[in-house]
Amino acid sequence: MLFTSTFDWIFAAIMLALAIVFLLGKGGKILDAFSGKSTNSMRVEKKKSPEQQARYQRIMGIFCLILAIDEMFLALTMDYLTWAPYVSIAVVIADLILFVVYVKKYIGN
Repeated sequence: MLFTSTFDWIFAAIMLALAIVFLLGKGGKILDAFSGKSTNSMRVEKKKSPEQQARYQRIMGIFCLILAIDEMFLALTMDYLTWAPYVSIAVVIADLILFVVYVKKYIGN
């Protein structure tokens, strides 16, 4: 076993906190920090409308919420169900695919 359930609970709490921040629409500074906007002012990007920014924060919140729920599931069932890690990996992969498809379709580059 690579990680214990303690790691899963901590990761779930972090993802849940991020999901709440994004779903409340207060995660703009977090996204700016990760995209390099706060450190690299030489990069020129297309300006996104406030609606697109809100939509992006909403999908990030849903993405983090699914990851948090998945980690809680894994923390609760890892010791009892041998197939739980495989389900968890499938959920993460599906979440990533849906996230990328949604961003490409509705938000653009």
